[in-house]
Amino acid sequence: MNVIMHADDYGYNLEVSRDILDCAKNGTLHGISIMPNSPYFDECMKELSESGLDLIKTIHFSISEGPCLSKKEDVKLLVNDDGMFCLSFFKLLLMSIGANKKELERELYAELKAQYEKALPYLDEINMDSHVHYHMIPLVLRTVIRVVEDSGKQIGYLRVPAEPIKPFINHKEFISSYSLINFIKNIVLNVLALRSKKLLKKYRNNTAVFFGILMSGHMDIKRVSAMVKDFEGIAEKRGLDLEVLAHPGKAVSLETVLDPGNEEYAKAPLSSDRHIEKEMFMEISKYL
Repeated sequence: MNVIMHADDYGYNLEVSRDILDCAKNGTLHGISIMPNSPYFDECMKELSESGLDLIKTIHFSISEGPCLSKKEDVKLLVNDDGMFCLSFFKLLLMSIGANKKELERELYAELKAQYEKALPYLDEINMDSHVHYHMIPLVLRTVIRVVEDSGKQIGYLRVPAEPIKPFINHKEFISSYSLINFIKNIVLNVLALRSKKLLKKYRNNTAVFFGILMSGHMDIKRVSAMVKDFEGIAEKRGLDLEVLAHPGKAVSLETVLDPGNEEYAKAPLSSDRHIEKEMFMEISKYL
């Protein structure tokens, strides 16, 4: 059983990516998720190469924030007039079972394939997750797996963010600090994982126990260090690795986020909690 300390959003912009590189250089960080739809992607990947760091790289598919890589006319259901992704998680979930399901699937395939092909030259193996976990929507999950299989490649790792709740219950001293919205996300993602149980069974050995939903945005050293052993115990029993996710990269201003007009997601990378999570990566080694 390995504990994989992982940071999302590499490539989001230069400031976010440099914070993540700092965690790898001066803290404990094993893997990063790379964002191929970011305008800063190639420049950030160049900095990663020049750093000489050997990190696990995972495709961070984004259909929630930032520009599409397809022609915007070809993915009209996914983007606004500016070619920016505009669907919330729950709106896309509802659309995926609605009347336009077939067209939505076609557009998803086109965009996910474009992002996959953009990221492919930088990957040692095909590891997959997504921005805000949109890939757990069953239609998106089936489509992204089809993109990889159609390319003749095999999936090395597939994030399944079905976070166990027991460690949080065990640590009653922290219960009052959990946010209601993250608790709801935890339930929704666990339900969606069950909904895709048959499909995910094929990839069970390519997944890990996941830690990073209920405290998302607030993965501070005090709480992570207290709970990580609980999650390690669950991973050992299941015969899987443990992925510990946080977002240590902070943007410096609204002008540098992927889409300033996307109010739902634009504020997150500006949060001061990003540096709290960065500090966690800097200090976590003594607890692993």
